[in-house]
Amino acid sequence: MRNKFFTILIVSDGGKAPTSFSLSQKAVYVSSTIACLAFLSVVGLGFSHGRYARQAAQIPILLGENARATEDVRRLEGALDSMVWQMAELESLGREVRDIVSGEDAQRDSSGLSSRSNVRDESITTDEAIAYLKESIPAKVEELSLLKDDALAYRLELAATPDYWPADGRITSPYGMRRAPMTRRYSMHTGVDIGAPHGTPVMAAADGKVSVARYRVGWGNLVVINHGTYTTYYAHLKRFLVKQGDKVEKGQLIAEVGSTGYSTGPHLHFEIHKNGKAIDPLTILAAEVPGVGL
Repeated sequence: MRNKFFTILIVSDGGKAPTSFSLSQKAVYVSSTIACLAFLSVVGLGFSHGRYARQAAQIPILLGENARATEDVRRLEGALDSMVWQMAELESLGREVRDIVSGEDAQRDSSGLSSRSNVRDESITTDEAIAYLKESIPAKVEELSLLKDDALAYRLELAATPDYWPADGRITSPYGMRRAPMTRRYSMHTGVDIGAPHGTPVMAAADGKVSVARYRVGWGNLVVINHGTYTTYYAHLKRFLVKQGDKVEKGQLIAEVGSTGYSTGPHLHFEIHKNGKAIDPLTILAAEVPGVGL
C-alpha cells in the first residue's frame, strides 16, 4: 500500500518565499497520538496537583482538630478520675452520716482517701474507672435511699423527744424528794415546778397527740401529751388551748400557766414519763431555761 504524504506550507507576512515540508501519514498519526497523550498527562497532573494541594491545605486543620480531640480526651480522663475520687469520698461521708444518725462514734474511713490516691498516683485505666463507677453508683443510690429513711426516722425521733422548755420561768422545785407544800410531808416530786405569772404561755415539749385535756383533782387543769416513747404532763393550768385528740408540734402553744388544783401559787408542774416511768425532766430538756435561766 502506497504511503501517503502531507505537505505543510508556511507563509510569512514579510514577503519571503513560502516554506514547505512533507510528513508521512504515519508520522502525522504518531505525532497526533503523542500530542494527545501529552495533553491528557498535563490535564491529569493538573487534577492530581489540585487534589494534593487541597489535601495539603487540610493537614493543618486536621492536626488542629486532632490536638483539640486529644485535649478533650485528656480533660475527660481527668474528669473521670475526679468522679471516682468524689465517689470514694461520698462513700466515706455516707458512712459518717450513718454513724451520726445511729448514734455511733463517727470515725473517718481512710478508704475514700486511699481510692483518691489510687486514681491520682496509680493512674487507673479509663475502663477500670468506668467499671468502678458502674458498680458503685447503683450501690450508692441504694445506700443513700436507706440513709434517707434513717434520717427521716431520726428526725421524727428528735421531734418526739420532749426537750423543748414548756414555759419561761424559774424552777422553784426540782425533781426528787421534797417536803410537800400542802401536807408538809416528804414525798417524791415526780416533775419540776416552773414559777411564772398567770397567763404565761405553755408550749408542747415535743410533737405528739393530746390524750388528756381536763380538770383532775390535785393536778387542776391538766394536759397530757403522748409522744410515743415519752409522755409529758402539764398541770395547774389556767386554761386549755387544745383538746383531747389534737395533734401538736414541738413549741406549739397548748395552755396558760395558772394555779388550779393543789397549788400554792401560779406555776407550771411539768413531768416527763419514759415508757410509763417518771424521769427527771432536766436530763432531757435543753441546758438553759428560756428567758431567765435556772
